[in-house]
Amino acid sequence: MTQNGDREEQADGPDASGLASVVRIDRREDIAAICGRVDVAPTYAVVIHAPDGNRQLSTELGMRRLQRHASESGKLVAIATSAVNLASRARLVGIPVARRPQEVRWDAGGRRVLRLFRRNLALPAVGRYAQLLLIAGVVAIVGLLAVTVAPSATVTVYPPFETLSTVVVVTASRTQQSVDRATLEV
Repeated sequence: MTQNGDREEQADGPDASGLASVVRIDRREDIAAICGRVDVAPTYAVVIHAPDGNRQLSTELGMRRLQRHASESGKLVAIATSAVNLASRARLVGIPVARRPQEVRWDAGGRRVLRLFRRNLALPAVGRYAQLLLIAGVVAIVGLLAVTVAPSATVTVYPPFETLSTVVVVTASRTQQSVDRATLEV
């Protein structure tokens, strides 16, 4: 589904089946051109891929214009970018955000998405620090369980020893005043 030469690209994964069009934009493209390219996209869902970000979409006015234009034209829009300012601005207005077009979670709608073992997990819409605190708590619980539930053993070590025995015959004498070790008399 490519139109306008190399300006649009088809993504791998679920978008390749025709569910969503991917529109690649550059850093200096204006809002009117982006909205026009969203209009000519052949599918209902459109992923705007801005790998380096976009100056006009990074503003609140630009993002609101894109959102309003998409709702008026009956399109569903998501943004794929690695630019932090563009991603945070899109999350503020409730547009799904991903780093790559094939990783868009359409049901996330402004929430952060955590990628774990090739699965996407949409985090609840709470503050960033609360999310980090929750993740740190889960990691601490898993670590505590790993330490306490792991198998344990008590090991007692004894040094090797030999029993030595010697028979000594000692003679007791009434006349002997001291101990004679040579003759073994007491």
